[in-house]
Amino acid sequence: LAACNHQRCILCMRKWIEKHEYSSQAISLTCPFCRSSIHDDKVFVVLGRPLKKREALTQSDIDEIDELTLKWLTDQTTLCPGCGSRVEKVDG
Repeated sequence: LAACNHQRCILCMRKWIEKHEYSSQAISLTCPFCRSSIHDDKVFVVLGRPLKKREALTQSDIDEIDELTLKWLTDQTTLCPGCGSRVEKVDG
């Protein structure tokens, strides 16, 4: 996505970009490996929308997940070893 051509799974890149949106550096997005600039058109490809600065999440925002949703997530998804994002299980 950057001029450096480093590659990462789409979920990892989405998580990187969204994390960046909540930081004070939302104006200048960079490659997570070498910090080369990532252009706005590439962000749009990943997110389906432009990059925008967001308010930081509070711990209560993060903690708000009910038990039924947590069970479904545990049963139906697994964590990406690269970024920790939840991805759908392929084989049980």
